[in-house]
Formats: sequence, structure tokens, C-alpha cells
Amino acid sequence: MENPLASVNDFPPLPATSLTVACNVTPQNANLASPSLKLVLIANSSWSSLFKASRSDNSAALKKVNVNIVDGVATIPSELINKGINEWSNYVVGFFFGRRLPYPLVQDFVQKNWKLKGGYSISTDKDLFYFKFSLVEDMRQFLEADPIYITGKLFVIRQWTPEVEAQKSSIKTLPVWVKLMNLPKQLWTDDGLDYVASLIGNPMCMDQATKLRQRLNFAKFCVEVRLIMSTRKVRIKMNEKEMDIDLEYPWIPLPAQLAKIWAQSGRVVHQTLKLYG
Repeated sequence: MENPLASVNDFPPLPATSLTVACNVTPQNANLASPSLKLVLIANSSWSSLFKASRSDNSAALKKVNVNIVDGVATIPSELINKGINEWSNYVVGFFFGRRLPYPLVQDFVQKNWKLKGGYSISTDKDLFYFKFSLVEDMRQFLEADPIYITGKLFVIRQWTPEVEAQKSSIKTLPVWVKLMNLPKQLWTDDGLDYVASLIGNPMCMDQATKLRQRLNFAKFCVEVRLIMSTRKVRIKMNEKEMDIDLEYPWIPLPAQLAKIWAQSGRVVHQTLKLYG
């Protein structure tokens, strides 16, 4: 009588097609394979090959690059820094003048109050909110908007720069939109507008209507000014003739309140002075 328990050697070899199927399994279709085929895939693949495949799909993997370290200090290449500046310059940042409000409040305000044509995303760190717009038109409209208040707190908007990133925890200047009335047409040139804006503060940008000369009764600039400022006019001399250029602000911090703001820790009270007649 034959032994009912045959040895392993008594079984015929597995068909070659089974191995071929296993070799055709890739990380992309591995989820469709049977458990045994997944084991074959893992056994015949290195970790590096699996991560290389995923990098081409979603760019989430990292790659090894050459670095320059001298005396324990790594020097970052200038082209790498410039590439980062160019990429982050497409972001608009927002911060509160005073105590920072939670992310959900900002997100809820944006959803209810912004009328945008395209999409946007919001991210944050402990100081700033970062906004990325899919349309340049939405980004420009947001930057040129009047002062924004969220639950009564001033939310300052400006385009991202390395300086904003460096000073985010110790804000000593603010971007302010200023209307310049009675601006002589001789100064309504690129160089002339730069000169006049520099009389007020650090020039940042002008609105589209000023740039395209579509509205000539006033020019509108965004300038960076010190927190304590109260200039309402600038006096200029042209061809030995003196004249005043009147300035109008949507708002301006009151010096007395600013003194209290920096003296306080935690709660902040902010007031504005309306300069429109």
C-alpha cells in the first residue's frame, strides 16, 4: 500500500506563469494582487526602488544632493534661496495687530466674506496665515482691499517677503494704503510716483488704477510706515514753487493706543482714527 503522505518532491513544479505574473506586479497595482503575489513583490524589491516609484507619482519623497559643509557650517546655495523666494512670493500673508486669533475663525471669515473667482488655500504657523490663490486677479484684489477686521481685530495683509518672515514675531511697521490728493501730473510717472511714495514711508506697491492712470483725482499707494506716524500732508517744491500733497488714510493707529498695546501682554485694544471728511 502506498504512503498517503507524499513528500514535497512528489509534487510537480509550479507553472512558470505564476512567477511571471508576480514579476509584473508593480507598486501601482500591488493592491490588486493576491497576498502571495504581494510577498513575492516585496521580497524582490528594495526599499529605495519603492520610494523612487512613489516620488514620481506625488513628489513626496526626498532625494540625496551634494552639500557644502565647512567647519561644521552648511552654506546654502544662492540659487536655492532665490528659488524659494520666487516660489513663496506667490503667497499673501496675514497677521493680527495684537493677539492672534485661532485658525478656525480666520477660515470661517474667509469662506463667508471673500468673493473670489478661483480657488485658494490657507496654511499657518504660530504667527502668520499664508494664503495661496489660483488666480493672480484674486491675489491682487485681496492685496488692494480696505483694512480687514475679524471679530473686531485688525488683520494686516501683505505679500510674502523674507523681511516679513524675519520680523513676524516683532512687528514694528505696518503696510498702509494712502491716497495722495493734488498730485501734479509731472510726478505721475514711474520715477515720480516712486519719489513721492518714498516721502511717506517704504513704498511697496500701487493699485491698478494708479498704475494704468485710470483715475487721476488721486494716486493710491501701499507704503510701509512706522507704527507711530501722523503725517497728513507732504510739502514739496517744484521749480521754486512750494505746494502740499494731502494724504488720506483708511485708518491710522492712535499713538496713545499704541503705547498701551506694547505695554500690555496678552489682551490688545485697537482703535482707528478716520481721516476722511
